[in-house]
Amino acid sequence: MKILYKSLKFLFKIILLIVAILFIKTYLFNVYRVFNSSMEPTLKDGDIILINKTLFEIKFPISPFNGYKKIKNGDVIIFKLPKHVIGKDPDQSWNIIKRCIGRPGDSIEINGENVFVNKKLFQITSVETDISIKNDSSYSLYIPEKGDTIYLNSDLNQKYNDLILDEGHKIRKDSSKIFIDGVETGKYIVKNNYYFMMGDNRNNSFDSRNYGFVPEQNLIGTLITSF
Repeated sequence: MKILYKSLKFLFKIILLIVAILFIKTYLFNVYRVFNSSMEPTLKDGDIILINKTLFEIKFPISPFNGYKKIKNGDVIIFKLPKHVIGKDPDQSWNIIKRCIGRPGDSIEINGENVFVNKKLFQITSVETDISIKNDSSYSLYIPEKGDTIYLNSDLNQKYNDLILDEGHKIRKDSSKIFIDGVETGKYIVKNNYYFMMGDNRNNSFDSRNYGFVPEQNLIGTLITSF
């Protein structure tokens, strides 16, 4: 009987340990490896990074931690790619790490070598090397937040088109008319908050300039440290 009791006690401790590890990895902290050079010089290919997941939603039925804390421009974020990217290329379903350049409600402008956020030059004081964009086309974008109205026209930027697709709708352009789910409309109400992400190695980074806005629910955690 004593042997059975000790065995059950040991088994219970193992189960508690496994549950604790899973809880920490799912809701608190996790370790990832960097697999490319898109965040150089901040993060290098092969670096191991520690991620804080407590800033983001913990989906408990009742919890004082529920809800997203405020993300700052300049934070290094790990996240999942938008649905429209994964749908086109299943190999892109891994987690991505980039720097947050714009938050919901921000306006960004990429003008040659410079990036402006709300008309102010975006600079990263902790990165001493040149991370400017070279030979990049110039354009400006508003980053949508939940409840915003997007007014639709035939010149609609592809990034807004992809946003509507990611929110579960079909969008079609027919001459000067826009149809969402088969119904002609001139506007769309945004359901989620969105972010604009870029790599520090901007000349060698697949980021929001390519795949557009990242929905808030795709955010996983923020960088604590690397080693």
